[in-house]
Parts: sequence; C-alpha cells; structure tokens
Amino acid sequence: FKPEVINGPPHVLHHVDLIDSGDPSYCRSKMPNVILASGENISSGFLPLGYGIPNSGGNIVSSTMYHNENLEALKDVRLRLTFWHLPQKHGSIKSSLPLFLDVVGVCKWGDYFIPPKTLKISTLDPAYIVEQSGKVLVIGPHVHNYAVEFETVLNGKSLIKLKFKNSENGEILNYPKLIRPKNFIIHKGDKLQIRVK
Repeated sequence: FKPEVINGPPHVLHHVDLIDSGDPSYCRSKMPNVILASGENISSGFLPLGYGIPNSGGNIVSSTMYHNENLEALKDVRLRLTFWHLPQKHGSIKSSLPLFLDVVGVCKWGDYFIPPKTLKISTLDPAYIVEQSGKVLVIGPHVHNYAVEFETVLNGKSLIKLKFKNSENGEILNYPKLIRPKNFIIHKGDKLQIRVK
C-alpha cells in the first residue's frame, strides 16, 4: 500500500500502520496486530508477487502518526491510502507472517540533545526468539534523523548492515526504501536482533 498526504507537505506523515482488528493467530508482533507499515522514509510497502498476509476475519484499520515540525497551521490535510491487490486468477498465494520489532520502545519519550552529543548504540534486548522457520522476504527499516547505522544480527552474526549519510540537520540522505534479502533463512529458536547507531 502507499500513503499520500493531500493538501499538505509530505514530511508531516511519520508513518501508517495497517492493523488487523480481529485476533490473528499469525501475528508475530511486539505491537498488537500490526501487519504492515509504511511512511515517508520507506515509501510504499508491499510483499513480493505471490505472497500475502492471512486475514483473521476482522476489519483492517489504519493507524496514522503525523508530526508538524514547523508548527505551521495546516488545514484540510488528509491522508490517502492506495492499495494494490492480486487478482484471484493469478493462482495460489503463499502466506507470510508479519513481524514488528521495536528497538527503543513505542513512543518512548525522554530528554535528548539535537544534534546528539555522543554516539549511542541501541540493541533489541532481549533478542527475538524466532517462532517458526522460514525465509525473510522484506525488511522495512525505520530510523530517525542522525542515525548512522542499521544492522540485522542473527545468532550473533551480522547479516545486513546499512550505513547512512546525514545532512547538516541530521536528515538521512541515503535512506533505503525496502530491503529484499536473497538468502535470509531463519529457523525456529534462532535469536534475531536489531542494532541502531
């Protein structure tokens, strides 16, 4: 799906979550029932052709966060969500399991300096214990200004490491849209961690 801001600057959109309002047994998320997320820094969110996410039978609702950095008056700002779907005639669709991992914590506010005075490393701790074997199809990293590195670690081994370039005000200049690893295989019981600098 693709989120777009109507009648307002695109930077006011922080992110959009799609949430299954039912009680999905498939959801592997530290946030309740989040099945897909997108925002200004990862563009459109979509799965590879032939894959889908099961539906519990409940409604799919969206949760949106805006941020108005300039404190300017914004009137009649709306959000438009565009969805793409696969026609039934395409054939069978393989199921995928969404996983949402939050390194720092959901809306964990605190005092901090801009620009940062020291380099801080945040690690998902404890590690996420993989519940089902499979293949990682898509990774959608989400970091904020002044971040310089994003790393995915499996069983203590670094598999994906991204280094960012920042502008003078900390904006990330080379933010990845989506990561589509070729051979990211996981097994039940593996320890998965995310590190951000």
